[in-house]
Order: sequence, then structure tokens, then C-alpha cells
Amino acid sequence: MDSDDTVLSGDHGEHHAPPADKQPAEPANTPGAAQDIPPAVQPDSSANSALQTIVQVNIYRMNYDTPEFLLVKRIDDDDHSWQPISQKMAADGDIAEAIKSALKLQAGLDGYKKLSSEMYTYEWYAHGQQGRDIVFAVEVAMDTGIAIDTSQFSHYLWLPYSQAIEKLKWQGNKEALRRLRDHITAERIAHPPPPSQTRPPE
Repeated sequence: MDSDDTVLSGDHGEHHAPPADKQPAEPANTPGAAQDIPPAVQPDSSANSALQTIVQVNIYRMNYDTPEFLLVKRIDDDDHSWQPISQKMAADGDIAEAIKSALKLQAGLDGYKKLSSEMYTYEWYAHGQQGRDIVFAVEVAMDTGIAIDTSQFSHYLWLPYSQAIEKLKWQGNKEALRRLRDHITAERIAHPPPPSQTRPPE
């Protein structure tokens, strides 16, 4: 989310944004780029109509057996906090379109390997506004290029869970990351990947 939140419910190294004339080339589409984002349950327009709805997208990649999570550093917060990418959504907005928009405009992504269903929803109160974050996760290939929106973010990082959880400031973001970590662990136990994907070649 974009600001201080009070939850009501429910290759390492810092990457600087390149100068405008040296933006990275458009990243190659990863597997899954041609598929449509599956439909998601839309917010109830009659309930919580006053809430500002934000779609939060936690992007991760698998470095063999270790998930790494993408965090971006905002330039419009007083403390320049780190967070996953997110997209504000109008009351009559479409979640699938908000996810596509966040991926494309904030991270330069046209494709992905895997998109989760809705993982977590929580409400927050900040600066006189009440809002709701709806959380999804997207897996991308290890070599996927990132092109952050330099009007919103100054840096990005790929971090393992232990470092990412420390970077995050807001409790809603932390809980979403914990749930994603647990989801990845459970999925890999239920469907073990081949050895070539869990350890580097000797």
C-alpha cells in the first residue's frame, strides 16, 4: 500500500533507476506471457464502498530452491519505504486489469510464469483514509528484467525472505509476505520440482 497502514483485519544488491535515456530494453516475455490473467472475485460494490481499494502484487522468482521477492523503494513517502508493487483501483474497477497495469507500468513486465488466486485481504486506516489491500502473487523467471516506474520508485531489490521481511515497514505488507512464503513452501512440498531446479549444477 502507498502509506502508513494500521491493519484493521485480517542477484542481490540495490538497483537504481536508470537515467531516462538509458532505460532497459523491453524485457523478453516469460512463459505464460500469452495467457490471460484469470478472472478474480470482484469487491462487493455495496459493501465497504467508502474504502480505497488497492491491488497489491508480490512478485517473486525462484533462485533454485530459494524464493526471492521484488521490493521497490517509493520516492513520495517521507521515509521512502520499501514495498511490493501495488495499483489503486476505482470502485467499479477490474482486479485483473489492475494486476496487468501494475505489472506493466510499475515493473515493466508483460509476462509471468504463474499468477496466484487472491491470497490475502486486509483493511487499514491512514491519514484520515480507510482502505483495503487485495493481495496476489506473481512468479517470474530468474532472468526476467525489471524496469521500474521512475516517477514512483528510485530503486528495486530482489531479496530472500529473511531480508525482505526486515525491509518492509508496514504490518500488512509483512503478513502478505509471510503468507506467500508459506504458500510457496507448501506448494513445493506438494509438487516437488525436479532436482535441476533446486540446486545449481556441480
